[in-house]
Amino acid sequence: MAVVSGECQAVISASAAAVGQMDAGNVKALAVTSNERLSTYPDVPAMGELYEELSDMQVNSWIMLAVSADTDSQIIAFLQSVFAPAAVSDQYKQTQKGFYFQPVEEMTNEQMLEFVSSQKDYYVSLLK
Repeated sequence: MAVVSGECQAVISASAAAVGQMDAGNVKALAVTSNERLSTYPDVPAMGELYEELSDMQVNSWIMLAVSADTDSQIIAFLQSVFAPAAVSDQYKQTQKGFYFQPVEEMTNEQMLEFVSSQKDYYVSLLK
C-alpha cells in the first residue's frame, strides 16, 4: 500500500486489502464507506457518523458470478444450481468473514440485476 511506504497520506481500500497492514499497526482505519459500521470492524465509524452529508453513503465491495448476455439458458440454470447453494452455505460465509466481507442474503437472478442497476444509479449520483 502506498500509504505504508509514505507515497501518500491516505487511501481508500477494500478491507481485505488493508487488514494485514491494519493488524500490523502500519495503518489505521478512520471510517468505513457504508451507512453503518461493519461487524468485522465494530470500532470503526461509518462515514455518516462523521459527516452528516454522507449519512446515506453505501460504497461496498460485492462479488457475483456473471456470464455474457447470450449464454444459453440451460448453462445459466446449471450455474445457478451449483453456485446459489454454495453462496449461502455456512462454509462460504466463513470464507467471506476470513476476507472481512459481510455476508448478504441470497438473491435471485432478477434481484441481482435490480441490485446492479441500483448500484449503477447510486454511483452515477455520486458523480453529479
